[in-house]
Amino acid sequence: MINSIKNFKPGFQNVDNRELCLRGVHSVVVLGDNGCRPPEMINVHAFKKILKIKTDFFIILGDLVYRGKKSEFRKLFQLCRKVATAPIFTLAGNHDLPMYSKFCGRSSYAIILDRFGFICLDNSKRKFKQSDVDLLNRVLNKHRKKRFFILFHIPPPSKFDGSHIKYREWKKIKKALHKFKKRIICVFCGHIHAFLKYKLDGYRIIITGGGGARLLNLEQDRLKEHHAIKLSALDEGQIISQVIAVSGRKKPAEVKI
Repeated sequence: MINSIKNFKPGFQNVDNRELCLRGVHSVVVLGDNGCRPPEMINVHAFKKILKIKTDFFIILGDLVYRGKKSEFRKLFQLCRKVATAPIFTLAGNHDLPMYSKFCGRSSYAIILDRFGFICLDNSKRKFKQSDVDLLNRVLNKHRKKRFFILFHIPPPSKFDGSHIKYREWKKIKKALHKFKKRIICVFCGHIHAFLKYKLDGYRIIITGGGGARLLNLEQDRLKEHHAIKLSALDEGQIISQVIAVSGRKKPAEVKI
């Protein structure tokens, strides 16, 4: 069943289908790690600025809350109902357990657009289940004319930070992606509170963990601001990507990296 994105209300969505087919999507904003620290270490103003960016929907790459409690999810949902300009889809982060599924539904699913797709996988426990690998194979085989973004919370191995999944876990995903490699645009991850880009086994990895939690001071992060990534012109078969910085700014601003 194909749904118009206009049928979805702003705020968090509880996903109960393995595939969501959406039409009328021009732009998507991707961000990560808005809430995985105590309140005094969260820049709520930065998060609110991101939620006011004009887009068709948001995807948050996990770590929505600090301790995975019902009260935290309820408070976050209430905030986003008041502030968000568009629907919010999510991934599970390690800080979102154990209550993620109660509030957000499925933690592995695909969002299918006219020409592109987003495959969301759950590695909140630092491992991928066989069901995640099966989802990748099924969706990529089914939608052979589309190009895809792959999304999961904890990034694959890198030289930037030791907080990543083990290579054997990345290898599961890499093996599933191999025959579809030309159609994989990039892998989006969060977990590390910074903006980082690197290549691994020929795949582009983008870490965007600047949704509101206190930033890490990493030398390789040339942005060092709370931020989100906006993908535009998707309905035209193009991808115009912008890094939108919000720290200490009255209005979000595009920043060249």
